[in-house]
Amino acid sequence: MTDAKAGLREFEKVSSKVWDTGVPLDELLSRVNQVAAKLLPVGDSVDSRISQTLVPRTFRHYQTLGCIDVPEKHGRNASYCRRHFLQALLIRRLLADGVPARRMQE
Repeated sequence: MTDAKAGLREFEKVSSKVWDTGVPLDELLSRVNQVAAKLLPVGDSVDSRISQTLVPRTFRHYQTLGCIDVPEKHGRNASYCRRHFLQALLIRRLLADGVPARRMQE
């Protein structure tokens, strides 16, 4: 099986998980990083300044830029859905392709 096929299978597996009630940020980032590890390119072609994993601080930075929607709030708790998952994966892909963060909002 090729890396692309393995990445797509991982994406299908993770994206088909339950999203109805939303998930906390740590669970969202775990799912994003799980898929990104198999779906995104690695090696010399990837900018070494790009982290291998998405962390809460970076995720919130992209929210501030407007690249990721604001989460639904339940009291003091934020809840993230499949849309946030897809937005985060898209950001990871754009970074891997060399698109500067400041241009992503466009």
